[in-house]
Amino acid sequence: MATDNEKTRNDGYLVASKNGKDVFPVSFGKNLIERINGMAVLNHVITENDFNDSIVFRGILSELDNAGYYVYQLTRL
Repeated sequence: MATDNEKTRNDGYLVASKNGKDVFPVSFGKNLIERINGMAVLNHVITENDFNDSIVFRGILSELDNAGYYVYQLTRL
């Protein structure tokens, strides 16, 4: 399962539609921001500051949930 280049190999995300038709493996951090913005399901563009602010980021995850997507955090042990 290849993802965009990122310096870490330990953490990643999986963005999946609730209907199971779309599944996107995404490496940690900046690439998740690009993936979410590229999906065009939110009414705004998220920034790195949004990603780093846990309260704002949880709100973004809630918006994605309402738009029909789950976001899973993956950690390689």
